[in-house]
Amino acid sequence: AAAVERLLASGVALQSSWSELLPPGKLAIVHVSAASPDSVTILRQILAAEPDRHAFLHQTFSLNCRRSPCYAPTTVEHVARQRSVEAVQVLIDAGLDLQSQGVTNALVYAIAEDDEPMARLLVEAGADVNGWAKAGGSLFGEISVLDAARRKENAALVDYLQAKGAR
Repeated sequence: AAAVERLLASGVALQSSWSELLPPGKLAIVHVSAASPDSVTILRQILAAEPDRHAFLHQTFSLNCRRSPCYAPTTVEHVARQRSVEAVQVLIDAGLDLQSQGVTNALVYAIAEDDEPMARLLVEAGADVNGWAKAGGSLFGEISVLDAARRKENAALVDYLQAKGAR
């Protein structure tokens, strides 16, 4: 994090890296992890310096796709899978438009992984509690948010979702 701060302070431009394969913002998002607090700090730093914040926030990731067509998770889906509630909050605070981000897939994934703090954050940020995950976008396949919580037998989360209007 300190090295990134020094680079940005010295005026290093955010440009594509690795022979134009990955923009720095995508690298910051790919490496964010709940297990690494510095990764969230770096995400904040690069986000603050990013000249095209919209593009940064709305990237998609083809991670080891072996299927055709390949399902490419969105930024919020990828970060939710890293179980970093703090990083998702950073993205939301920066203006991430959850409705364009496949947030239902991220929510169902969080439910499937018993990541209740992530699920609650996504719901509070506007995820549709009556939404359906897309095929390829969750561990359960095409399923409603409420059915995913029922399948996990998480009574507290089922009650919470119903209190938020899930049916």
